[in-house]
Amino acid sequence: MKNNMKSILTILFALLSVSPVFANEKPPNVITLLVDDLGYRDIGCYGGPVKTPVLDGLAADGVRFTDFHSGAPVCSPSRATFLTGRNHIRAGVYSVLSEQRHKMHLLRSETTLAEVLKDEGFTTAHFGKWHLGMPVNGRDNPTPSDHGFDYWFGLVNGAHPSHKDPTNFLRNGKPVGPMKGYSCQLVVDEAIDWIDKHGTDAPFFINIWFNEPHAVIAAPDEIVSEYGALNDQAAIYNGTIDNTDRAIGRLVNKLNELGELDNTIIHYSSDNGSYRQERSGELRGKKGSHHEGGHRVPGSFYWKRKIIGGRVEKEPAGSVDLLPTICGLLGIEKPKNVFLDGSDLTPLLTGTGNFERHQPLFWMNGSTMALRMGSHTLLAPSTARLPFDNTKANRLLQQTKTALGDNIEKELGGLDLRSRMFNGRFADPEANRLRNEFRSLFYFNEALIPLMKKGRVDRVQLYDLASDISQEKDIASKNPELIAQMKKQANLIFKSVMADAPDWSAQTGTENKQGKAKQTPEKGQRVQSSSQDILKKISQRPIPRGYRGSNHQSYVDERMKKLSPKQRTRLGELWKKASTEQNEGVNKGQLFVKILDYVQSSGKQHKSEDTLTRNDTFADSNYQFPREQKAFLEKTKRYWHQWRGPEATGMSATASPPVTWSEENNIRWRVPIEGQGNASPIVWDDKIFVLTAVDTKVVDPSLPPPEEQPERVFGITFPNTVFRFEVLCLNRFTGKTLWQQTATEKVPHEGTHHHADFACASPVTDGERLYCWFGSAGMYCYSLDGTLLWKRDLGEVRVGASLGEGCSPVLHHGRIIIVRDHSGQSSIEVLEAATGQTVWKRTRDEKNAWATPKIFTKDGERTQVITAASNFIRSYDLDTGEVIWQCSGLTGNVTPSPVIYNDMVICMSGYEGHSVMALKLDSKGDVSGSSAVVWSGDKGTPYIPSPLLFDDQLYFTQSNKGILTSLNVTTGEAIIERTRLPDIQNIYASPVGANSHVYFAGRTGAIVVLKHTNELNVVATNKLDDEFNASPVPVGDCLYLRGRQYLYCIGENKNN
Repeated sequence: MKNNMKSILTILFALLSVSPVFANEKPPNVITLLVDDLGYRDIGCYGGPVKTPVLDGLAADGVRFTDFHSGAPVCSPSRATFLTGRNHIRAGVYSVLSEQRHKMHLLRSETTLAEVLKDEGFTTAHFGKWHLGMPVNGRDNPTPSDHGFDYWFGLVNGAHPSHKDPTNFLRNGKPVGPMKGYSCQLVVDEAIDWIDKHGTDAPFFINIWFNEPHAVIAAPDEIVSEYGALNDQAAIYNGTIDNTDRAIGRLVNKLNELGELDNTIIHYSSDNGSYRQERSGELRGKKGSHHEGGHRVPGSFYWKRKIIGGRVEKEPAGSVDLLPTICGLLGIEKPKNVFLDGSDLTPLLTGTGNFERHQPLFWMNGSTMALRMGSHTLLAPSTARLPFDNTKANRLLQQTKTALGDNIEKELGGLDLRSRMFNGRFADPEANRLRNEFRSLFYFNEALIPLMKKGRVDRVQLYDLASDISQEKDIASKNPELIAQMKKQANLIFKSVMADAPDWSAQTGTENKQGKAKQTPEKGQRVQSSSQDILKKISQRPIPRGYRGSNHQSYVDERMKKLSPKQRTRLGELWKKASTEQNEGVNKGQLFVKILDYVQSSGKQHKSEDTLTRNDTFADSNYQFPREQKAFLEKTKRYWHQWRGPEATGMSATASPPVTWSEENNIRWRVPIEGQGNASPIVWDDKIFVLTAVDTKVVDPSLPPPEEQPERVFGITFPNTVFRFEVLCLNRFTGKTLWQQTATEKVPHEGTHHHADFACASPVTDGERLYCWFGSAGMYCYSLDGTLLWKRDLGEVRVGASLGEGCSPVLHHGRIIIVRDHSGQSSIEVLEAATGQTVWKRTRDEKNAWATPKIFTKDGERTQVITAASNFIRSYDLDTGEVIWQCSGLTGNVTPSPVIYNDMVICMSGYEGHSVMALKLDSKGDVSGSSAVVWSGDKGTPYIPSPLLFDDQLYFTQSNKGILTSLNVTTGEAIIERTRLPDIQNIYASPVGANSHVYFAGRTGAIVVLKHTNELNVVATNKLDDEFNASPVPVGDCLYLRGRQYLYCIGENKNN
């Protein structure tokens, strides 16, 4: 009885809700078929080589368009336009979408065809590829369910490992697991099964997005053999299209068996052109191009009851017209208060009325735009000057060609190398690594959206497709009036699109119905979070206040008493999941407490995870490192996890690098590093991390070029080109790049000294995360495998004389300390390492300084942050930001970092005079000129380099010269007094010590090695053809050197 009542209600709802046009009969079903990367000349009825009798039949009984276009020349954007009838950028999708890299997705605010039909009583289902954003990788993105589909069986992107036996299908968000068969047949199987289960009492909308013929391709041998050899890529490509036609044939037969075929609207097209140039026929371009071959595709409509069949239509049309056309054919209203870029094709399909396009067809992708008016196409190659590294792209192509060697023809499979790089993996591992690096250059950078929005259509090309379908003759210069008319129209459309387009670069949460960023879900909005996502967020929470390892059991027992039965169940579920999935090395006790805290607070954030007020104190500094503190500190002794090494003294107690080398001897490896970066590398485990800033040479036309800028001190100019701020991770044993991430791309707001750059601050790691500080370009936190965890823009500073930024971040007990002393409002700011949120921030009465702060801890006492600057050396309480003590006495532009010896801190400066001071760390208040100053001096101190503390001996050089001083750190007495080092000058790098030796690196490529003794004992002077401003890094049996050109690993050759 219950099932019968449900059927009756379904029928009644359908009858009551449909348009008056179909008041006396059931509305037609709607099926949309979209294939992936199909060329204009692929299928039979378009003159292609593939046998497609089913598609040919639908086209013959319907209307076949000869001038039909996808919504964009690439995948994700085209799909957004397909579903919405709007340009994809309005809908939130700027370019091909990567769930790993991008925030962008199809906006929840968009009204899709599924939502329109659902409101009219249709049942709705999606089958196949999606590629418009999914809630994966911690993203809170919508699913097909949020866009109007009652049911979905699909893929985040493509089928893996290929079309054959895919393993990554999802059914309503849940993994299906390995499947047997071919993707096109599997989605049709699912669609037929769905029809059988839901019946045909109510009209249905089925949206099928096939993977074929997108690479990685696969098809049954018996089909492939009809087109060539089984290993012939062109034959396999044909086989995928043939197999898809057969799958569609099964769906058509099912509709015919049910008596629904004649009353079903069927649309067929492709998301863009083919990646095989020959399949574009006479058209210029292929997938990705705004020439015709990139977006002119097969397109047909079938509906036997209303569409006049057997016709070929030459009027230009496209998938942008799909939504308004379906509305027109059904006689229903288009979405209210929504601007549609597409037009209703119903007059062309039914032969009734006159067709008028309210706006020209146009296409946008990246910074390229095309506009169609009549037979003329206007092409704007660049609406904005977005950075792209052609040199690197060409270099990677050449390296891939070399890696493929004699197998290149087999690997290319008839494609050119550039196309092949985007279509399927290589068998050779090195070629595949180069392919991945090459592809990463082409991903859309959301940080450039503000630059895109400022663009316009200016430089253009013009083609007359009536006489030049191959677009070989640019006739722009011969048609100034038409150019002016089309450019005006193009700029109006461009401005309209960019006004609607969301700025993903500025968003940190999901979007609301206006496409704006928001931090919390709308009422009733579903947010899908897996246990894995929740555990990832929990692991980044601070340790709850009051918890210590020593009171673990009593703390847990007390909090467990307060849990409800439901909370206890949830705690068990999460802990069981965590116990099976967490990596080794994670402190299980701390993780359990974090889960307990999360469950008891119902998943809400505590105040300690948000910005803390100045009254919040943590007397016991109870936040611990992701690994246990003691184990972490032991491990740091073997590596170089921060600026100035394990204890921030410039000394390694475990390293034993060589003392001699040359261009021909004792160089384990040397790799070029693109761009510039004076930031010293850091090393953890088998990884070495390097920061760099790459001038892309892409000019921002709104900024004055160097020759038109006012004269500044040292001849410094402000950049007018975009820089790419990059983080590199290399294997420290081989020099092989493990990963590379672009943190951001932007034009720096001010210049630097000629020998400085925009990547001067060294990164720091806690063994779990990597923290990278690019100053005014932002702070970026990565996992050690290169996943971006969070980022912060802390605003721009104005450094006096535009000398550049360079103070490195310091990490202690889950807190990041950043000092920014400049000509504006200087500050010290402390962030939570797990989230990047501000704990406290204090202003500072200081001007230019670049000294990295130093941490001092002592049992039972407050943790001190020691900062050195021109007005005062200050000690801050790490937990509260309170100034504990301060002392004046340094000169200007303080750059050397403080060092700590026992209960003293030693600070120095060497600009416009010389000063060195040893201060007691148990001081209080202003101790200037008091007995808190243990000893002081005014000779031979450095301007840029920091001192080296080796045992009880302090090494430093005068100003930026090769004049050495060594002091007894306890008394300040000279051991070596202002003695010139041989064969070295212009020292900007800081000295380092290891294995009873001291290393001084010079800007001209010389590195002097001294024996650590009470007298000057030069062991060797080594020369390399490079410039060294970054400080050396001794780890293991190697010395790592970041030069102006290369990153070197100095180590004894094994055959020596």
